[in-house]
Amino acid sequence: MRAETRHSAVVDVVAREIVAGEQPAGSRLSLAALQERFDVSRTVAREAMRVLESKGMVESSRRTGLTVQAPRVWNVLDPQVIAWRLSGAGRAAQTESLTQLRLAIEPFAAGLAAVNGDDEQRATLVSLARTMRTCDEQDDQLGCTHADLDFHALLLDASGNEMFQALSGAFRTNLGDEADAGRRRGQDRATYISLHERIARAVDLRQPASAFQTMSRLLAPDRGDVAPAGASQGGDPSVGAPATSLP
Repeated sequence: MRAETRHSAVVDVVAREIVAGEQPAGSRLSLAALQERFDVSRTVAREAMRVLESKGMVESSRRTGLTVQAPRVWNVLDPQVIAWRLSGAGRAAQTESLTQLRLAIEPFAAGLAAVNGDDEQRATLVSLARTMRTCDEQDDQLGCTHADLDFHALLLDASGNEMFQALSGAFRTNLGDEADAGRRRGQDRATYISLHERIARAVDLRQPASAFQTMSRLLAPDRGDVAPAGASQGGDPSVGAPATSLP
């Protein structure tokens, strides 16, 4: 086994153990033990732990060595950390956390895209929604999923908000984990794709409020329409929302 493969194996196994609680917060890891367990050099063991340290999962100090950290200090938006959490017993909780994050962000991103998206971005969104429809009709689930991933990534990019854009990797991991995302949220595939077409059309026609509401329906059909902050109390729906996107 090549050193690179051994390195990846150590990272993956230890990370999954940390996520599963087999290596709980506060527990200590030693390079010597890792060397023996995985039959790797000290250099490989050290580099593997540096990867986990960069993700906030372990902390290294001269006095205490390697210490497993609590989930609250992990880099929870790191796509690899998300993938590890989705692969374990905490899958349902991680999926719900991501759905809540997406619900808080993507409707606003859709509204901003309707205002800030350039002609090429808006046309590409329409094309991707059309591709989803075509792939579904041809029973090409993989093609549909790829178009879905690209659709949501482009929507974040078209928002023009660099913080939203930085979430693309995290959201892509969540979407990629859901081969039939619409069905898992209680939507049939036709409805799921139709909502993408409506979002693309709203963005293309520069209708931010429509884009916001339709994205909310896509992400949370069982929670009712989600209005911008302030709307539910009869106040100005722009309160708490981007003034340039949602009237």
